[in-house]
Amino acid sequence: MPKPISLKPIQEGDRFRLNVPAILSPSGQRQRLYFPDIESARIKASELRARRHNLRIDASEFPEMLKPDALRAIELIRSVDPDATLLEAAKLFVNSAKVKARSISFLELFDLYLSLKSDRSESYRKELTITKNRLTQFHDQRVCDIAPEDIETFLAGISPASRNAILRYLKAIFNVGRRRGYLKSNPIDALEMTYRPRKEVTVLKPEEFGRMLKAALESDLSLLPYLVVCGYAGVRPEGEATRLEWRDYDWTEGKLEIRPEITKNNQRRFVELEANACRWLEAYQSRGGNISGILAPFTEKELRTHRESNRRLAEISHWGGSLLRHSYASYWCVLHDNVDRLLFMLGHSSLEMLRRHYRRAVPREEAIKYFAICPPSETSNVVAFSSASV
Repeated sequence: MPKPISLKPIQEGDRFRLNVPAILSPSGQRQRLYFPDIESARIKASELRARRHNLRIDASEFPEMLKPDALRAIELIRSVDPDATLLEAAKLFVNSAKVKARSISFLELFDLYLSLKSDRSESYRKELTITKNRLTQFHDQRVCDIAPEDIETFLAGISPASRNAILRYLKAIFNVGRRRGYLKSNPIDALEMTYRPRKEVTVLKPEEFGRMLKAALESDLSLLPYLVVCGYAGVRPEGEATRLEWRDYDWTEGKLEIRPEITKNNQRRFVELEANACRWLEAYQSRGGNISGILAPFTEKELRTHRESNRRLAEISHWGGSLLRHSYASYWCVLHDNVDRLLFMLGHSSLEMLRRHYRRAVPREEAIKYFAICPPSETSNVVAFSSASV
């Protein structure tokens, strides 16, 4: 027999306590109510007794046809949690139903995320769109109904690099939905990234970068500033280099400002260019290059065309996205041995990130050559290497 519910006020010092059972509590959880005097405690107890009486009447009128389902429901609940009640299970169901009612389709959530990222780079938004088109099987599903195993099944057979990229995008997208109440938890939290051993970063040899700069100066002048800010200032090739403006470069001090609105972490930083890098920009200006507006005024497709043409002219076998940034970080670090300053100029927050992504051990002699590449004189078509020592 269950213990009878007591609704008798209990005195504690100068106040009175009333124990409210879960079945009579608005929250569905046991409560302790405190009153300054016995009379107010008795009034509340009387209200609760009336509610208890009504519940008993309702229970006595419980339809016979529903009793088997109720008993089966209790059996199922207690097979998972012996202390759980039918009321608790009903509340969980109601909460789940409310989430489902508020939820939206995966396609709607993805489009919402795209709208929130309208200020991101063209290449980033393109990658998101490609991901969206790969996930058409989820488009009509409510996001609250998408389970981790559904996503895991979809990812089966996809290469580790693509799998990890999709998981990163989905984690961010589902987090937006979770914060807005469209789903209770992020299904990506239950999945693991695929381990991929990192490869050693590659860098350009000084003579290779020299050929790239020379080819741009002679055959594609508009590309030259892009090469300089990526290869001699470590500016990110996508998102930063194509959004820099000439007003960000101080011709007098040879200093480049990367404004917070175009950086990856929304933090302003400054890079002091080496003397030879300044000379390349001066050569660009003296040859009639435009020094107003955007420093590298290319669309993503145009930039890809310019880079491919430059690669062929310079006889470079491969020009990866961050090759110039890798080269700058590796050579500058060896030349100056100032990791803290390099972290700031690259826009990184930790030494581990620098080691993991950009820094590579290179001979000091190569670093000296790299930052000694100067533009040819007006009477010469040969890229000169200054003899200045560092």
